[in-house]
Amino acid sequence: MQLMQHLSLLSILPNFFTLGLSIYLFRRYLPFKTSVFRSFLIISLLLIPLFYYSPNYFISFLPLISVGILALYKHFPNSLVLIAWAIFLFLGNLYSGEVIKYPFDIQHSQLIFNSPEVNYNLNRHQEDALFIPYKARLIVYSQLVYVYALLTNFFDFLNLKNLYDILLLANLYPISIGLYKIFTQKQELKSIFLVSFLITMLTSGIDRSPDKFQSLYLLTPVFIYLIILGAQSINKKLYFALWILSIFILISPKI
Repeated sequence: MQLMQHLSLLSILPNFFTLGLSIYLFRRYLPFKTSVFRSFLIISLLLIPLFYYSPNYFISFLPLISVGILALYKHFPNSLVLIAWAIFLFLGNLYSGEVIKYPFDIQHSQLIFNSPEVNYNLNRHQEDALFIPYKARLIVYSQLVYVYALLTNFFDFLNLKNLYDILLLANLYPISIGLYKIFTQKQELKSIFLVSFLITMLTSGIDRSPDKFQSLYLLTPVFIYLIILGAQSINKKLYFALWILSIFILISPKI
């Protein structure tokens, strides 16, 4: 709630344009043509904390570009649009996470490749693992350790608390069903989602201290797509109960 209270109208307008355009883009997936639940679902999306995140002026317009690329892929699903999406998301996430600052100033100290802890452990294992021949140690404990560090960093970052902090607990229910549909059914944005996941894993994994809002901000249209897709098959009573619990968590004082 504190996040929402310190925002100007100008800072949140791009977020609500992103939300409105995302709903319009994915409207055919909305459950039921006209119903109270459909209206409630749309209204509840307005409370997602990610839409109240206020980055700098330049970054705040990037999710609108995300919507544009998703709309382009929806009408012209080809590899060129996928490549454009991958490049945009990679650079956009690095700028959003302040790994790169305008115009192109890379913050090397923020990368795991310059982490004293990772480099110390790499050198220590190369010297101390005496049960392995020295040349083999250089292979086993090589630069590949950064892949392990990247994956560890990403999965530590992508935890349940971070997800419900930015999306609300109730929305994790339809998102999980949306993910199931993505992987088990033929969906037109399946390739976009897979690229999004891999690029986000890469950019948040190489960041020594990824932020849940900064690292996932450009994926707001993808989250809306997953929520709307999954909402077709959810138990409405369970969703209502989770929504009430979400609001209670949202307004409760943080310990």
